[in-house]
Amino acid sequence: IGLLEGLTDGADAQRAPFLIRSLEAELAWVEGDPERVVMTLDRLGGEPNANQRYLMGLALESLGRDEDALRWYRSFPDLSQNAPAQLGWRASALLRSARIHTRLGNVGAARTAYGRFLELWADAETSVRHIVDEARVELEGLSRAP
Repeated sequence: IGLLEGLTDGADAQRAPFLIRSLEAELAWVEGDPERVVMTLDRLGGEPNANQRYLMGLALESLGRDEDALRWYRSFPDLSQNAPAQLGWRASALLRSARIHTRLGNVGAARTAYGRFLELWADAETSVRHIVDEARVELEGLSRAP
């Protein structure tokens, strides 16, 4: 953070406050302080990137603010724009959304979110294949629900 605070010239210096707040939010999450994450990202002062959107959703979800978390998880720009950079974050946000909708009893929305997650990660690498398999099982459980 000190290096970023020391920037005085150029485009990096202009982005420094944004980057500092982003790093502060990451550190707050690692330290287990979701309230500080929310407070820090609320003061971001720019358009949040995919990581920041996801982190805000996680923090709000951990605070029991599921509806607010869902809004952040849905806030990713259209995947047709900058898709490779956002695919992992977007897919993870869909999975988190599916699980929130399940908790809230929104079965239709949960099914939709699981389905979109599975579409995005259908060809996931072996190292994360277990996540896809878990999501399939969770979706199958919802499919049996009324």
